[in-house]
Amino acid sequence: MSGPDQLWNDLSFPLHSGDVLGTPTRVVWFLVGLSPIVLTVTGVVMWVVRSNRRRRRAAQQAVTVVAAT
Repeated sequence: MSGPDQLWNDLSFPLHSGDVLGTPTRVVWFLVGLSPIVLTVTGVVMWVVRSNRRRRRAAQQAVTVVAAT
C-alpha cells in the first residue's frame, strides 16, 4: 500500500467519527448537530411573537375605526 493510501486509511475513521483532534472537535460537532434544533425553536418563537403583534395591531386598528365612527 502506498503512503497516501495508508495515510487515508489511518485518518478516515477518526475523521468520520470527529475524533481527529480529540475532545474539542467532538464538542464542535455536537454543537453543529444541535444547530438545526436551535434554529427551528428560534424560528417558531419569532413567528409566534410576530403573529401576536400583527393580531394586536389589527385589533387595535379595528377599535380605532369603531371609535372614530
